[in-house]
Amino acid sequence: MRRRRARIPTSTLWCFVCVVATAAAVAAVSIAGIGLGRPGLLENGRIWRASRRLSSVSGICGAARTGCRVYGELPTETENSSKLRVGIIGGGIGGLATALALRSYCPEKIAHIDIFEKRERNADFGKGTGLMLWKNGLKVLQQIDEVQSLGVFDSMIKNSVKLMGTEMDSFGDKKSLRVDSGMVGIQWSAFHKTLHDGIKNWDDGSITLHYDHACRDIANLKDVDKVQITFESRDGEEMKEIMCEYDLVVAADGINSRIRSKLFDDTPPVPQGRAIFRAVIENSKAEDASKGGDIKLPPNKDDQTLMCLRDPKKIVAFLPVSNEATYWAATIHKDANERLAKDGAEAKELLLSAEYEMYPELQKMVELTPPEKIFYNHLKQLEPLATWVNRRVVLMGDAAHAMIPAAGQGVGMAVEDAQQLAVSLAGCKNIDDALNHYETVRIPRVTQVQIQNAQDARDSYVKFKKTSKLDREEYNRFLFGYPGATDPS
Repeated sequence: MRRRRARIPTSTLWCFVCVVATAAAVAAVSIAGIGLGRPGLLENGRIWRASRRLSSVSGICGAARTGCRVYGELPTETENSSKLRVGIIGGGIGGLATALALRSYCPEKIAHIDIFEKRERNADFGKGTGLMLWKNGLKVLQQIDEVQSLGVFDSMIKNSVKLMGTEMDSFGDKKSLRVDSGMVGIQWSAFHKTLHDGIKNWDDGSITLHYDHACRDIANLKDVDKVQITFESRDGEEMKEIMCEYDLVVAADGINSRIRSKLFDDTPPVPQGRAIFRAVIENSKAEDASKGGDIKLPPNKDDQTLMCLRDPKKIVAFLPVSNEATYWAATIHKDANERLAKDGAEAKELLLSAEYEMYPELQKMVELTPPEKIFYNHLKQLEPLATWVNRRVVLMGDAAHAMIPAAGQGVGMAVEDAQQLAVSLAGCKNIDDALNHYETVRIPRVTQVQIQNAQDARDSYVKFKKTSKLDREEYNRFLFGYPGATDPS
């Protein structure tokens, strides 16, 4: 494979995701999780046209010889030179939410936003994962959307299920817990597409997505307030390196963030002693399988999750993610060095074995799930970081604070990060003050959520050194009473 290098400077996104945290508003939050991988954008739009080579005045990827795969128009070198060029590494939920927030709150300060996603455009992103968005995340998403009236919030509500409680089955003790804190269940890919469509509504070319661009290196340039990023992209059988420069780089590249490891902390994510298997299945299949049988398959009620705990080392949960689909997930105690499965077929075989016979509802759902739609991974988390800022590079979402599965706040915290970063940039006179304000506001709140999540999990999963913990009622007020981003003024 040939490799070419071109330097083109420009002056110019772990989720047993939120499955059954419903009980937290009533008692203790019980279980949640993380997704597999980081989704990319899903659809064509007017701005996202066919892959093409760019002219030398087209900005970030500069010359036709780079063969850069880009969707959308890029500003020329001479446009908006006094405004900020922003690069977002990661095209998942956190990355897209950040682009939306920056474009909404900072139109007078942002010249152009480029989002780089390492996966190919047609990859299958997030379709096997469900998530919960709690009251705090919903509030912030609505606030971001209202700035420009893009319809993102209404679209998300339309494609989700409002959840009112949890059906609990704990070692034969069954009860129903109802809450009014406000939350929805939604498929990961549906939420991601909602954000993508919101970005697509801007037809001025101010946001551009680049697929198949993997970040290989990053550095703050000496003597200038710029960040240089090296990407690797495939063009047929040829790999190319592309070097770009930005005024600000946002690392939204997830729990295994290359940017975090390079510029902040190279400590790898901490294994939590368990693994997760999961998938999304059509409700019609479960309903048909339930007819005439002695096992009633989820969803038992359209507005409730179902959590089952009949083995201290295995937890099973079901989450409605739309009117047509349900997300199922199963955890098992597994050390990071223990092998999970070589493929979906082997994972399915494990879930249908005697190890899970105490969960007949799960096994019926697994029988109905094609092997290729079963996803699995070890569960890990990050220790709280002392700083999220390194000169002109800033962390957000899982790149900054990937959490232990416990309270379903991973996505909510990422959306909060996105809004706060945008509000800080809009309200401060310069980037340095804005980034300092951003981390000053966010780190204490997110660290408290990380600590609480760890302590809501089983003692054997708690890896943090810090031990402070708020009273449950006090914590719920702290978490769900969040008013939105803090204005620097």
